[in-house]
Parts: sequence; structure tokens; C-alpha cells
Amino acid sequence: IVENKNRWLSPTHVCSWAGLTCDKKEKTILHIELNNLRLIGSIPSELDKLEDLEYLTMFNNTIYGQIPPEIGKLTKLQILDLYSNILSGQIPEVLYDLTNLEYLHLGNNHLNGTISDSIQNMKDLETLYIYENNIGGKIPTTIGSLETNLKYLSLTGNKLSESL
Repeated sequence: IVENKNRWLSPTHVCSWAGLTCDKKEKTILHIELNNLRLIGSIPSELDKLEDLEYLTMFNNTIYGQIPPEIGKLTKLQILDLYSNILSGQIPEVLYDLTNLEYLHLGNNHLNGTISDSIQNMKDLETLYIYENNIGGKIPTTIGSLETNLKYLSLTGNKLSESL
């Protein structure tokens, strides 16, 4: 991503960098969309400094390591799409506290552990994709409390012991 044509690491304001969208005053970053860029690395825990972040999409790259729990501090986050990387570890419990999240796509990674009962906190969730991971255990019954808004759900390709 360090290409001049994308203006990354250039002396220009970060709001002119490719993949970033800022508010109208160009003071805070609202969207990070770094998809299909062949990025290699981990998700920096410093993302929690972007308090106004609404969209974080980094799908179809080579992002590895764990989802940093600091993402749970991004309370304005509406879209989190980390599909098709090589993320490992458990889904951080703090992620379930992102009550403004509408779209969560963690499919096609190497995540393990279970889906927490705390998923019921995500009342605005419309799309939940956690397919093709190594998630085990039972599907929490609390997922049923999301039925008001939840339109799309895919948990296939995991090691879940029950079906809905």
C-alpha cells in the first residue's frame, strides 16, 4: 500500500489517502476500506484511537494474528468486515459490546473458540457471517434475540455441535 499513486505516507493529509474517508471537515477518519490489496500483517491495536470510525473493512488480504480487543473501543463502528484473511484466536468478548454494529463478517479465517452468549448485545446486527472457521460449541440460544434485525446469518463450515 505504500504506493505514490495511492498517496500513502505522502506529505498530504491522511484524508486524501486511498482507502480512507473522513468527515466533511477532514479531521477524523470515518471509514477504512483496505480490501483486495494483498496486505500482509496484523491489525494494529492503535485503531482504538480512531474513536469516530464507522467502517473497518480489510477483506481478502493476508491479515494474520488475533483480532485486537481494542476494536471493542470503537463504539461507533457499524461495519466490520475482515473476511478471507488468516485471523486466528477467539472472537474477543468486547466485540459483542459493539451495539451499533450492523454488519459483521469474519468468514473464511482461522478463528476458534465459541460464539458468546453476549451476542445478544448486538441489537442492530443485520448481517452475521462467521462461516468457514474453527468455531465450536453450541450456537447460543441468545442469538434468537437478534431476530428483529438479523437478515443474513451464515455459520457453516465450523465445528458447531447444534443447528438452529
